[in-house]
Amino acid sequence: MAIAASHPLAGQDMAPIALQALAGEAFVLQPQTLGCGLSEHIALLTGKAGFTPQIAQESSETATTLALVAAHLGVSIVPSTYRSIRPNGVHFRTLSGQGGQSCILAAVRRNETDACVQTFVDLLHQQQRQEATLLAASGIHINADSSDR
Repeated sequence: MAIAASHPLAGQDMAPIALQALAGEAFVLQPQTLGCGLSEHIALLTGKAGFTPQIAQESSETATTLALVAAHLGVSIVPSTYRSIRPNGVHFRTLSGQGGQSCILAAVRRNETDACVQTFVDLLHQQQRQEATLLAASGIHINADSSDR
C-alpha cells in the first residue's frame, strides 16, 4: 500500500499492516472502468475486511496516483512493483495476510524463440524472485516457483 510519508501509519515500523487499519481512510484508486481487475480485487479485499473504501479520487495513471497520495488526498493499494519508483513523499507498507497479494500471469508460447519475448520473460522471473524476497522479509511466503516455461 502507498501512504504519504508523513502519515501516522508510515512511521518507522516496517511490519505488514492489517487492511482493517485503513477502514477510516480516504482512498485514491484506479477506476473500475480501467478493466485491469485491480479495483475489483481491492473491493473484494476491503469487503472481506469489513468496509467499503471511501474513494476521494480516481486515477488511471500510477504516477498520478502516487502524486495524489504524496499530496495527502488518500492512501492507495498499488502493486508492490511501484516501490522501485521511490516517489518523494510516499511510503510503502505491505498488507498483512495472504489476501493482500495477487498474481499477474503471462502466457508465452512453449517454444517461443523471439529474443525480445525471452528477455521480457526473464525480467518477469527476476521481478518475481525480488517480490518473493521482499515479501519473505515481511513474513509473507509465496510460491515463487517459475520453472514452468
